Amino acid sequence: SQSRYNISVPSSIVVDATIPNAVYPNNDFAIQAVPNITDISVTGDIVGWWAPGFYFNYMVTVCNQGTTVADGTVNLIYDSNRLQYNSAIPNPSGIQANNLAWSYTNLAPGNCQTFNIYFRNDSLTELGSILNFTSTASTLLPDSTSPENGWRLSVVPILHPRLS
Repeated sequence: SQSRYNISVPSSIVVDATIPNAVYPNNDFAIQAVPNITDISVTGDIVGWWAPGFYFNYMVTVCNQGTTVADGTVNLIYDSNRLQYNSAIPNPSGIQANNLAWSYTNLAPGNCQTFNIYFRNDSLTELGSILNFTSTASTLLPDSTSPENGWRLSVVPILHPRLS
C-alpha cells in the first residue's frame, strides 16, 4: 500500500547529552502527510448481551485513515429472517429487506463515524445457531487499501442467566 506520510530526518547528528539544559540546533525532523490519499476502513460489533427474543445494539464504524476528506456509503447486511430491524442513529438513508445503508460526508482524516443499529432477535432463534453481519464501506474516490472496506462478524446467541 502507498505510504501516507513523508518523514524527513537529518542524515546524522551527534550531541553531548551530558550537558544540562543544552539546546542542540539543526537536528529537526518532520512528518508530512502525502496529500489526497483516500483510505477508509469499516468494522462492526455487538454491544452488550444478546439472546433470542431480546433487543440488542450493533455498531458499524467507518474510519478515515487517509490524508484527505472522505465521502461515501456504509452498508450493513444482516439475517432478516431472524432479526427485526428496530431503529438506528443516525437514520439509514436506505432500508431494504436485509440491507441498511448510510451516507457519510466530510469525514476528516483520522476521524471515525459510528452508526448504532437496534435489532430484536427472533424468540425462535435457536441457541447455538450462527448469525452473520456483513459491513462494507465505499468512497466516492478510489480507495488505496480496499481490503479494509469489508467486515464480517458471525455470532452465536446465548442464554444469559440474568435474562432467563
